Amino acid sequence: MRLLTLASITLASLAGSALAADLPSSKAAPLLAPAPTADWTGFYIGANVGYGGDTFDYPVNVARVGSGSAHLTSGGVLGGGQVGYNKQFGSYLLGLEADIQGTDVKAELGAGGAVGGTTFDGKAGSSLDYFGTVRGRLGYLATSNILVYATGGFAYGGLNSYAKGSIAGVGSASLTKDSDLTGWTVGGGAELALNPQWSVKGEYLYADLGKATLASGNILGTSASLSVKPTVNVFRIGLNYKLDAFDVASVIAKY
Repeated sequence: MRLLTLASITLASLAGSALAADLPSSKAAPLLAPAPTADWTGFYIGANVGYGGDTFDYPVNVARVGSGSAHLTSGGVLGGGQVGYNKQFGSYLLGLEADIQGTDVKAELGAGGAVGGTTFDGKAGSSLDYFGTVRGRLGYLATSNILVYATGGFAYGGLNSYAKGSIAGVGSASLTKDSDLTGWTVGGGAELALNPQWSVKGEYLYADLGKATLASGNILGTSASLSVKPTVNVFRIGLNYKLDAFDVASVIAKY
């Protein structure tokens, strides 16, 4: 009799447990885990490619004659790399970035023809061989993974200017001048974090590289000067890789 009673209680208990398992739970469903967010603080390196162009101005001044300026439209591709550091403050970001790139941005004017049976031809222009900046960045996180920013700072570049001409039966002449230029830049862009390490960006910069004197002195018996003032609009895309503490320590140890 005792064995029967014990068996009945055990069966009843098991049945109750099974029934309870089939009933809806009164506990609240667990909340979904928040999506991972980007941490923008740290060092990064990257590469970029784009297009640049605007105008190269050539101010000329001739004593007793006057002054004026020629304007040549410039354009060409560019590509290079960048390195920088970001510090995130909530939804805001402060950063510093340096970049350098080789360019094919150039402006050229060619002329040729014949006057009184004498033929002539020539060309003149300038090419921006390299271009770089050192800029601050002030950004705002539109979302945790999307950064919009304004940027500005120091700009520099290397400019090669030249003039070549010839007159049939008279001869030819050429002038070449390399100039290291400095100026300023300002712009903005947007950057998307793809994952904790990689991000892509689109960026616009306007740069004024100052002024270089190409020729100055006594020309044909009078005082004259010729200069060049290059400006450039840069449209580029870039890919950045965020360095972790181990990467930074390895670079420091190597050098």
